[in-house]
This record gives sequence, structure tokens and C-alpha cells, in this order.
Amino acid sequence: MNKLLAVGLLLAGATTATAQEQASVWYADFDLAAAAAQEQGKDLLVDFTGSDWCGWCIKLDEQVFDHEAFLKPAQEKFILLKLDFPNGEEAIAAVPNPKRNEELQGKYKVGGFPTVLLMTATGEVFGQTGYEDMTPEEYVANLAKLSSEGKAAIKAVKELVAQYQTAEDKLSIVKLAIDQLGKNADKPGAEQLADLARKIFTLDPENKHMLAVSTLQALVDAGLTTKSDFALAQKYDAKNENGLIEGFLKGALSNLASLDDVAAFVAMAEDFYALGNIKDKEFVGAAFTNAAYFCNQHLDRLEDAKTWAKRAKEVGGLDEDMLKLLDSILTPDAS
Repeated sequence: MNKLLAVGLLLAGATTATAQEQASVWYADFDLAAAAAQEQGKDLLVDFTGSDWCGWCIKLDEQVFDHEAFLKPAQEKFILLKLDFPNGEEAIAAVPNPKRNEELQGKYKVGGFPTVLLMTATGEVFGQTGYEDMTPEEYVANLAKLSSEGKAAIKAVKELVAQYQTAEDKLSIVKLAIDQLGKNADKPGAEQLADLARKIFTLDPENKHMLAVSTLQALVDAGLTTKSDFALAQKYDAKNENGLIEGFLKGALSNLASLDDVAAFVAMAEDFYALGNIKDKEFVGAAFTNAAYFCNQHLDRLEDAKTWAKRAKEVGGLDEDMLKLLDSILTPDAS
């Protein structure tokens, strides 16, 4: 064997952990991993993955997670956990608690794979990433950055909540929370900020300070709205003059996880259509196109699908693929 080639093979072997070594450091059960993190005083790195079908998940493993340059430093700070959502029978059989994995996917609103969450042993998320085109060393450095910034953000929010509890002028604290929510929607602690911002509706039920719309807009922008928030949007922006109803429709379309969600989205779109006040034609055209597709493909409401297809064309702002889809719904027998 060529000496240089032999050296190269030895070096390659030294940088990649064996399958047995990898299996020994990655937990597959959330509750066992959380208990270990609690016992060892570490945080959790939770990889939501599709090990036998998700191309980016496989690439993340091969490029980062399979390497000792990642595993050794990562284990100093984290208990490593893979929550797998495989397709193959063999891989499915290796998942210790699939229902628990699905529960956690819903709890943490994981919509795509790979999603990598950094959290405390008690499940408080302080960072999120996924596949990044990085070396193992760069990925570890990014985890450190995410951890530092995320924990600082959560600490700041907790301090603000504590200030609210003791402040005489609670309104000023809530105003600050509303402002920060708008600026930090994608940062850890946003849900706590959202809860604090919502207190405006209790402190000022008559909206004398005119903060209802800006608060609801911040919640929409953060993607942290609830059914109660939507009811308030219908109260304070009944005719969509500020685009709030449209914003909630956009949020509903972005968070479809079941047929019930699909049906609820179509019902919301129907109510929105009745308002007749469109702010973003491109989005609304796409939303109505989706309503047509859902009625045709999933809800078995073919006449409603045609109605939505006509409405989408009336709104306009559609690309070529959308137009083809709508035409196929309106004239299904056309050759």
C-alpha cells in the first residue's frame, strides 16, 4: 500500500467515531436523557431526525454528528439525544417510545427535520438549529454561541417578568414587553414575553392606550397567537383594516398539522372572504389557492374547491403553478 495513502486512511479513521461509539453516546429516550442531564448537571441537545429517509438529517450525521471532533466537546456540555421518526420497519422497531416522540414533536412545534433543540434538563429551550454547512468544530462553536445568547435572552425575560410582579406601574413593563416581542420574536423566551404582552388586555380592557392592535400584531409576527388572541383580533380589527385577520389566516396556513387544522383554516378563510378587505393580494391569492386544493384533495368538497379556485383567480397575484392547479380543479376532465 502507498505509504501516503495508508497515513490518510489512519487519519480518516481517527476523525470518525464508530457506529458502536456513536450509539453509546446518543440517547433515544427523552425521559432517560433528561434524567441523565439532571444528574450530571448538563443541558440537552435534542436532534429531531428521520434517520432513514431525511437527506439533510443523514448529511448532518455524516458531516458533523458522526465525528469525534463533535462528540467529545459536545458531551462536555450536553446529554445527546436523537428523537427518531423513521419510515423503515427496522428503524421503527429501534425507537423506544414513538408516541412520546410524537408528543414532544407537538410540544416543541417541530415542523421539519432535522431540528436540533438546545434545552435545560427540565425542558426549557434556549437554542435551535439544524443542518448547517459546517465542520464539526464550527458546529460546536455555534452551539456555544447559541447557548450563551439563548440563556442570556431567557434570563432577561425572566427579569422582566419579575419586575412586572413587583412594579407599581405595571403598564410600563407591559409596554416594554410588547416592544421587545416585536424585536425578539425568534429568540428564546419569546413565549414568556408574549404572555407578559397579553396582560395589556387585562390592564387596559377598554384600549384607552391604543395598544391592542400593536400587541396583536406583535403576537402575529412572532407566530405565538392563540384562539383567544384571534377573538381579540376580531374585536379590535373586525374589518381587517389593520391586516390582523389576514395575519391570523397566514398563521393558520403555516401551522397545519391535521385534517382538523385544514378544515379550520378553510372555515377561517371563508370568514375572511366575507370581509372583502384584502391587504396582501399575493398572500390571499395563495391562501385561496390552498383552500381550493384542500377542499379538492383532502376534504372531499369538490364544489367548494371550484368556488375557492374562482375566488383565487379573482384575487390574482398567482404564479404559473398555482394557475395550473386551479385550472385542473375547475376543469378536471380537460385533456
